[in-house]
Amino acid sequence: MQDETAHRVGDTVAGLAQGQDVRGQFMVALHAAVNEANDEQRKAPSPVLKQAIARGMASAFSYAIENGQQLMLRKTPIPARTMFQAGEVIEPESAWASYLVATAEAELGQKKPALEELKKALEKGMTNPKALEDGAFDRIRDDEGFKDLSAKLAAALRMLVNVMIRWLGTEEAEE
Repeated sequence: MQDETAHRVGDTVAGLAQGQDVRGQFMVALHAAVNEANDEQRKAPSPVLKQAIARGMASAFSYAIENGQQLMLRKTPIPARTMFQAGEVIEPESAWASYLVATAEAELGQKKPALEELKKALEKGMTNPKALEDGAFDRIRDDEGFKDLSAKLAAALRMLVNVMIRWLGTEEAEE
Protein backbone atom coordinates (compact mmCIF):
# COMPACT_ATOMS: atom_id res chain seq x y z
CA MET A 1 0.00 0.00 0.00
CA GLN A 2 2.83 2.40 0.84
CA ASP A 3 4.33 1.94 -2.62
CA GLU A 4 0.95 2.41 -4.30
CA THR A 5 0.22 5.61 -2.36
CA ALA A 6 3.74 6.95 -2.84
CA HIS A 7 3.62 6.21 -6.55
CA ARG A 8 0.21 7.78 -7.06
CA VAL A 9 1.12 10.99 -5.22
CA GLY A 10 4.77 10.90 -6.31
CA ASP A 11 3.93 10.38 -9.99
CA THR A 12 1.59 13.33 -9.81
CA VAL A 13 4.31 15.47 -8.23
CA ALA A 14 6.72 14.34 -10.95
CA GLY A 15 4.20 15.49 -13.53
CA LEU A 16 4.50 19.00 -12.16
CA ALA A 17 7.94 19.18 -13.75
CA GLN A 18 6.22 19.17 -17.13
CA GLY A 19 5.63 22.40 -19.02
CA GLN A 20 3.78 25.20 -17.30
CA ASP A 21 0.70 24.70 -19.48
CA VAL A 22 -0.07 21.36 -17.76
CA ARG A 23 0.88 22.22 -14.17
CA GLY A 24 -2.66 23.24 -13.30
CA GLN A 25 -3.93 19.81 -14.31
CA PHE A 26 -1.31 18.11 -12.17
CA MET A 27 -2.10 20.30 -9.15
CA VAL A 28 -5.78 19.31 -9.40
CA ALA A 29 -4.74 15.66 -9.70
CA LEU A 30 -2.35 16.05 -6.75
CA HIS A 31 -5.10 17.44 -4.52
CA ALA A 32 -7.30 14.49 -5.46
CA ALA A 33 -4.52 11.92 -4.89
CA VAL A 34 -3.60 13.43 -1.50
CA ASN A 35 -7.25 13.50 -0.41
CA GLU A 36 -7.64 9.88 -1.48
CA ALA A 37 -4.50 8.85 0.39
CA ASN A 38 -5.64 10.70 3.52
CA ASP A 39 -9.04 8.96 3.31
CA GLU A 40 -7.33 5.58 2.89
CA GLN A 41 -5.16 6.32 5.91
CA ARG A 42 -8.15 7.25 8.09
CA LYS A 43 -10.01 4.10 7.04
CA ALA A 44 -7.02 1.77 7.25
CA PRO A 45 -7.86 -1.17 9.51
CA SER A 46 -4.39 -1.56 11.00
CA PRO A 47 -1.69 0.72 12.42
CA VAL A 48 0.83 -0.90 10.07
CA LEU A 49 -1.19 0.14 7.04
CA LYS A 50 -1.66 3.67 8.43
CA GLN A 51 2.11 3.95 8.92
CA ALA A 52 2.79 2.65 5.41
CA ILE A 53 0.56 5.34 3.92
CA ALA A 54 2.22 7.98 6.12
CA ARG A 55 5.64 6.87 4.85
CA GLY A 56 4.40 7.10 1.26
CA MET A 57 3.16 10.63 1.83
CA ALA A 58 6.43 11.60 3.53
CA SER A 59 8.34 10.22 0.55
CA ALA A 60 6.24 12.26 -1.90
CA PHE A 61 6.70 15.38 0.27
CA SER A 62 10.48 14.89 0.31
CA TYR A 63 10.53 14.37 -3.44
CA ALA A 64 8.65 17.62 -4.06
CA ILE A 65 10.78 19.68 -1.65
CA GLU A 66 14.11 18.26 -2.83
CA ASN A 67 13.21 18.85 -6.48
CA GLY A 68 12.12 22.39 -5.66
CA GLN A 69 15.40 23.08 -3.90
CA GLN A 70 17.36 21.73 -6.89
CA LEU A 71 15.35 24.00 -9.18
CA MET A 72 16.11 27.01 -6.95
CA LEU A 73 19.81 26.17 -7.15
CA ARG A 74 19.47 26.17 -10.94
CA LYS A 75 17.88 29.64 -10.72
CA THR A 76 14.47 28.46 -11.94
CA PRO A 77 12.11 29.74 -9.25
CA ILE A 78 8.84 29.29 -11.19
CA PRO A 79 8.96 25.48 -11.35
CA ALA A 80 10.57 25.46 -7.88
CA ARG A 81 7.58 27.35 -6.51
CA THR A 82 5.29 24.74 -8.05
CA MET A 83 7.20 21.94 -6.33
CA PHE A 84 7.10 23.75 -2.99
CA GLN A 85 3.36 24.32 -3.45
CA ALA A 86 3.03 20.58 -4.04
CA GLY A 87 4.78 20.09 -0.70
CA GLU A 88 2.14 22.32 0.90
CA VAL A 89 -0.62 20.22 -0.65
CA ILE A 90 0.93 17.00 0.68
CA GLU A 91 1.77 18.41 4.13
CA PRO A 92 -0.55 21.40 4.70
CA GLU A 93 0.82 22.04 8.20
CA SER A 94 4.45 22.25 7.07
CA ALA A 95 6.02 25.56 7.98
CA TRP A 96 9.04 24.55 5.89
CA ALA A 97 6.98 24.16 2.70
CA SER A 98 5.36 27.58 3.20
CA TYR A 99 8.77 29.13 3.88
CA LEU A 100 10.15 27.63 0.67
CA VAL A 101 7.20 28.93 -1.36
CA ALA A 102 7.98 32.35 0.15
CA THR A 103 11.62 32.12 -1.00
CA ALA A 104 10.52 31.32 -4.54
CA GLU A 105 7.96 34.14 -4.54
CA ALA A 106 10.55 36.58 -3.20
CA GLU A 107 13.08 35.45 -5.80
CA LEU A 108 10.46 36.21 -8.46
CA GLY A 109 9.92 39.69 -6.97
CA GLN A 110 6.40 38.78 -5.86
CA LYS A 111 6.38 40.75 -2.61
CA LYS A 112 2.77 40.25 -1.51
CA PRO A 113 2.66 36.45 -2.11
CA ALA A 114 6.08 36.09 -0.47
CA LEU A 115 4.90 37.92 2.64
CA GLU A 116 1.67 35.89 2.73
CA GLU A 117 3.63 32.64 2.59
CA LEU A 118 6.04 33.84 5.29
CA LYS A 119 3.06 34.71 7.46
CA LYS A 120 1.67 31.20 6.90
CA ALA A 121 5.05 29.71 7.83
CA LEU A 122 5.06 31.71 11.05
CA GLU A 123 1.50 30.64 11.87
CA LYS A 124 2.50 27.01 11.27
CA GLY A 125 5.35 27.25 13.75
CA MET A 126 8.45 28.60 11.99
CA THR A 127 10.88 29.61 14.73
CA ASN A 128 14.26 30.23 13.06
CA PRO A 129 14.90 33.94 12.45
CA LYS A 130 18.11 33.04 10.56
CA ALA A 131 15.87 31.68 7.79
CA LEU A 132 14.93 35.25 6.95
CA GLU A 133 18.56 36.00 6.10
CA ASP A 134 18.19 33.97 2.88
CA GLY A 135 19.31 36.02 -0.12
CA ALA A 136 15.98 35.34 -1.80
CA PHE A 137 14.46 37.93 0.53
CA ASP A 138 16.88 40.71 -0.46
CA ARG A 139 14.28 42.27 -2.75
CA ILE A 140 11.69 42.56 0.03
CA ARG A 141 13.88 42.96 3.11
CA ASP A 142 13.18 46.72 3.40
CA ASP A 143 9.41 46.24 3.13
CA GLU A 144 7.47 47.09 6.31
CA GLY A 145 5.57 43.80 6.07
CA PHE A 146 8.85 41.86 6.03
CA LYS A 147 10.19 43.84 8.98
CA ASP A 148 6.95 43.19 10.88
CA LEU A 149 7.15 39.44 10.24
CA SER A 150 10.82 39.46 11.28
CA ALA A 151 9.90 41.15 14.55
CA LYS A 152 7.07 38.66 15.16
CA LEU A 153 9.41 35.76 14.50
CA ALA A 154 12.00 37.15 16.91
CA ALA A 155 9.30 37.65 19.57
CA ALA A 156 8.00 34.10 19.07
CA LEU A 157 11.51 32.73 19.45
CA ARG A 158 12.08 34.73 22.65
CA MET A 159 8.80 33.40 24.05
CA LEU A 160 9.77 29.81 23.15
CA VAL A 161 13.18 30.21 24.78
CA ASN A 162 11.58 31.63 27.95
CA VAL A 163 9.14 28.72 28.12
CA MET A 164 12.01 26.25 27.74
CA ILE A 165 14.05 28.00 30.41
CA ARG A 166 11.12 27.88 32.83
CA TRP A 167 10.47 24.25 31.99
CA LEU A 168 14.12 23.34 32.51
CA GLY A 169 14.17 25.29 35.75
CA THR A 170 11.11 23.35 36.94
CA GLU A 171 12.65 20.05 35.91
CA GLU A 172 15.86 20.83 37.77
CA ALA A 173 13.94 21.91 40.84
CA GLU A 174 12.03 18.60 40.88
CA GLU A 175 15.20 16.49 40.76
